[in-house]
Amino acid sequence: MVVVGIVGPQKSGKKAVAAALQELHGLTILNLGEFASTEVESGPQNGEFRGFKKGVCSEIVEQNASNLAPAEDSTSLATVETSESPATDAPAAGAAAAAESPTTATTAAAIAAMDHCMRNWQKDFLVLGFKTLEQVNVFRKRPLFLLLAVDAPILTRLQRAAASDVSAFLAREDKLMFGTDAEKGGKGIYACMRQADAIILGDGGLSSLEEKLRSLDIVNPERRRPSWDAYFIRLASLAASRANCLKRRVGALVVRSNRLVSTGYNGTHSAATNCLDGGCERCKDPTIRAGKQLEACSCIHAEANALLEAGRERCLGGTLYVTCLPCLGCAKLTIQAGIKCVVYAEAYDTKSGSLELLRNAGLEVYRFADRHPSIPHSIATYAD
Repeated sequence: MVVVGIVGPQKSGKKAVAAALQELHGLTILNLGEFASTEVESGPQNGEFRGFKKGVCSEIVEQNASNLAPAEDSTSLATVETSESPATDAPAAGAAAAAESPTTATTAAAIAAMDHCMRNWQKDFLVLGFKTLEQVNVFRKRPLFLLLAVDAPILTRLQRAAASDVSAFLAREDKLMFGTDAEKGGKGIYACMRQADAIILGDGGLSSLEEKLRSLDIVNPERRRPSWDAYFIRLASLAASRANCLKRRVGALVVRSNRLVSTGYNGTHSAATNCLDGGCERCKDPTIRAGKQLEACSCIHAEANALLEAGRERCLGGTLYVTCLPCLGCAKLTIQAGIKCVVYAEAYDTKSGSLELLRNAGLEVYRFADRHPSIPHSIATYAD
C-alpha cells in the first residue's frame, strides 16, 4: 500500500499530476475537503475524487483546449488544472467547523482521510487538498506516506488562472502559502512543500508531465522501504556529515552479509587539528586544485578509515559503500582488504584508473543510481 499526497501553490498543476498518476499507477484519488463534513466516517462513496474517474482527463482537455494559451505541445497542462476551491470549500457543517477552529477542523479532516485509507489498505491512494503542515504531519506518522510537491513559475500560473486582478491572485497566494494570523500558528503550503519527498515542475504540457512522472517513479516500493543498497548508501551519506575536511565530504561503510561492520569519514588524523580549523596545510592552500598533491594532505580518506576500523578479517568478502568513487590509493587498500563489491554514489576523478583497477582485480563495482535510478542516495531532512 502507498498513500501519495500532493501539495503546491494555486494553478501549479496538482490536479493534472493527480490525473496522470491515476492513469499511470491506478491510484484512487481523494480530497481532504470531502472529509471536512459530518459524514467523515464513511468518506467518499465511490472511493474516487469527483471529476477524476479514468478517462475524464482527456475529455477535460478536449473541451477546454480552445480557451487556453499554447503550451509546449498541443495538450496544455492548464486544461486539467481546473479552478481550485477556496481553502474553506467544504460541506456546510465542515465550513462552520472550519470557521470556528480552522486548525482543528483541517486536522480532523486529515485524520478522517487517513483512517479511510487504512480501512481500505488493499488500495493505493492519492490525496489532494493539503493546506497546512498539521495535515501533512497526520499522514507522516504512517511509513506508507509520500509527499509530492508540484510547482510552476508564477507567470505560468497567472496565465493558467487568467487572472485579471494580479494583486488579488498574489494576496490569495500569500494566504495559501504562508497562512494567516487567524489560523493560530497553522503553517501553510510553503511549510508543507519543504517536507516533500520529491518535487516536480508542472511548467509544460501533459506529455512532458507524464514523462517526468514516469522517471520519478513515486510509487516505487524502495521509496517507502529502502533496499539494502539504498539503506547502506544513505548511512554512508550520514557518515559523511561527520567529515572535517575543507575540500569535500565523503562517507564510507564496510558491510558484510547485510550487517554493518564499520564506518568512516574523511578528515585529519586524531592527533591533529581538524582540517576545518586549519589542520591540513594542503587543504587550506587555495592554489592547490582538488585531486592534486594528495601525498601532501594530512587528511585520511573515508574508505581508509572504514577499512582500518574494520580490519582485514572483518572485511573479507564484504561490500564497501562510499559516497564517492574511491581514489587510486583507496582502491588499492580496498582490494588488499578483501572487499568483493564497491557501491558508490557519485563519480570522482574517473581518469585516475581506480575503476579499472578494482574491476581488473575481480571486484564488482557499480554506481548506486545505475541500479536504482529514481531513488535518492541521501537521507531526506525536513525543515519545520
